[in-house]
Amino acid sequence: MYAWPVPDASPPTYSLSDYDVTIANTNRMNSDASSAASDIPNENLRALLDGVVAALIIAKDATAAFPPLQSAVGGVAGIVDIVKKMRSNIGQIKLLEQYLHRLSTTFQNPIFKNEKGCPEDLQRRIDTLERQLKETTEKVRKIASKRRVIRFLSSDSHAGDIEECIRQISWAINNFVIGGTITIELGVSRLLNAVEKGFDKVDTRLDVMTGKIEGLSGQISAGDSSPTPRYAVAARFNYPSQRAVCGDGTRVETLAAIYEWSHPHQTQQGVPAVILQTPRAGAQAFWLCGWAGTGKSTIAQSVAEWCWKRNYLGASFFCSRDNRECSDIQMIFPTIAYQLGQFFPEFRKKTAEVLKQDPDIQTSLVSHQLKKLIVDPLQALLPNFPPCAVVIDALDECKDDETTSLIIRALSQHLPELAPLKIFLTSRPIPNITHGFHSTGLLDVTQRIVLHEVPSNITDRDIEIFLQERLAAIRETYKLDRSWPSAEQVSKLTKLSNGLFIYAATAVRFIGDSSVGDPQERLQLLLNSQGAPVGEATPFNQLDELYLQVLRSAYPKMTRELKARLKIVLGTLVLIRDRLSPSAIDRLMDLKPGSIRTTLARLHSVVTVPEQDDGVINIIHKSFQDFLIDENRCRDRDLLVSPAIQHRLIAQRCLETMIGGLRMDICNIGQSVPSSEVAGLPDLIAQHIPPSLQYASLHWAQHVCSGEVDDELYGLLIKFSESHLLSWLEVLSLLGELGSAISVLQSLRNRLLVCNTFTLENEPHH
Repeated sequence: MYAWPVPDASPPTYSLSDYDVTIANTNRMNSDASSAASDIPNENLRALLDGVVAALIIAKDATAAFPPLQSAVGGVAGIVDIVKKMRSNIGQIKLLEQYLHRLSTTFQNPIFKNEKGCPEDLQRRIDTLERQLKETTEKVRKIASKRRVIRFLSSDSHAGDIEECIRQISWAINNFVIGGTITIELGVSRLLNAVEKGFDKVDTRLDVMTGKIEGLSGQISAGDSSPTPRYAVAARFNYPSQRAVCGDGTRVETLAAIYEWSHPHQTQQGVPAVILQTPRAGAQAFWLCGWAGTGKSTIAQSVAEWCWKRNYLGASFFCSRDNRECSDIQMIFPTIAYQLGQFFPEFRKKTAEVLKQDPDIQTSLVSHQLKKLIVDPLQALLPNFPPCAVVIDALDECKDDETTSLIIRALSQHLPELAPLKIFLTSRPIPNITHGFHSTGLLDVTQRIVLHEVPSNITDRDIEIFLQERLAAIRETYKLDRSWPSAEQVSKLTKLSNGLFIYAATAVRFIGDSSVGDPQERLQLLLNSQGAPVGEATPFNQLDELYLQVLRSAYPKMTRELKARLKIVLGTLVLIRDRLSPSAIDRLMDLKPGSIRTTLARLHSVVTVPEQDDGVINIIHKSFQDFLIDENRCRDRDLLVSPAIQHRLIAQRCLETMIGGLRMDICNIGQSVPSSEVAGLPDLIAQHIPPSLQYASLHWAQHVCSGEVDDELYGLLIKFSESHLLSWLEVLSLLGELGSAISVLQSLRNRLLVCNTFTLENEPHH
């Protein structure tokens, strides 16, 4: 890794002509789409346009409180007859219809019922939308008013002009809906500048971004030559975390089954047949499967500790969506290889030889990593390598979009060669993992327990034991009467848990919350509020009701200001890719100092906030994240987080943080030297690159790719790419992450190419 040199002259500039081939390919794709559209029967196009008219009527009614805008929407309806006379790109028409429906939905918000009560920022956005719609529809009318154009309206050139006008209308609505939604839902108009300068040519913007991305590839490739493999320190079982082991007397049968498989004849406990799914003697892999909240990670932690105490744990990898390295599938096998080298030193020597021959293996296919870093060294050391267990927890929390899990596929290819290792896996039953086990045949040679299919009497017994123990501890803390809680109350709470340990654990934290200090009242409140589930019954109905109860108890009176702050805080907590301290989140999201602590002060049952500011905030269980972003589960609109909008907001703040904080030679090193030779580099980074800037530099592109894209975000991207890309690369180099820059920029480029379908060509003329 290299600290980026201080340039002697101005940063290099990039010529758009260097990238004609890329843009030509993009244009060719658009041309192909238009050609395909020309084959669509006219009656289909007319039917689609009738749908657009219907959407326009709804949108016109929805904007009744704003007569100028209502008139502009009506003007769009007036040009539909013109569009009917040409052979249009049906994809653009469909997009227009979708945007019109989104516009109508946005205007259903009560804030639009009274023009006088509309916030100033939102009113400016309405005025901008009205102006853009009027200008674009007028442009269509001028084209249609010329007889020669009408006569040859179906020609490609003139049809293309009108088609471009449709794109402009769609993009104008897109900008309004995204910016308007953020203003309404998050109340952060101060973070959003109204779009007052019209639209620049987006194709030109895309050219600039594409040019920057492609022009930097060579520099990045040459900048990272370290052969040392990275490994995820936080993935090991004994890294400080919120994980706990199973309580005494709980999970007895499940743990006995796993221990007997892992290390035969080491336990005295029998294994009931009802626990195991098709017992398989001699299975080399074990899959513990279960819904979120059924206790998989607690069991995995218990298994890892049990094996470690017996010097039988070869390696462990606890995946976590809250940690960038622990959610990266390319880190799993290198990390396991590293730990196996700690377990058996001769293995370390073998992997070192592999790394010398292939320094880039840490970024290669996971199947290749498994073969070269684990299988081959293992085979070379047989029969001397001792038997051991490898624990991989929460595989579903790793980012893997393949139809078949890449880790499962790799294991299925090499499992027989991994002896004497025994692989213990846990995951939720998500499609790509379940499909992977079935389609590869790995399930046929794997022992399995499905936690949500364990007999309910066993699970309820374990949950009741857990509740009795934890509530007794609360009773002692508050010096309550020994009759509390009653057997009936514990029984009711056990029933409400519905087989989910996370419900019981969250309920206990809610009841014993020291910021309230009234466990008797909290228990009664919990039992009284848990009525019949609303809507379709799911395993999470009661858990969702519990989360709503926790949030509503914390925020009984939701002022507009609190709602705005809460949306930002909760949305950021569930979607950031690394855990941050309270002050770092305040700074990243441009909140007043102390906002995070104040907002989360009464949420200790679902979130851990460190006492010291150098600690990070953790969401206690992933099911809370799932709840907040699922509109079918979180039925309170004041609490529901929109991932697309929140990612858009985080992306904006990341870009603004980098634009305001990056500079060349940010650590004042003063010369170009390898990062490994910079004295006191960690201290320099801590002094000059605050955590909020580190986070923004590492994750801005992922948030852009996951969020809505509008005109304002494009403007920030162009500003960043024109002035700060080299400074950004320097920071990545200092943080040891330069190797990820190519894939990050390529993902961003692909995202912008997709967005190019919806963007504008021409800036409005005034």
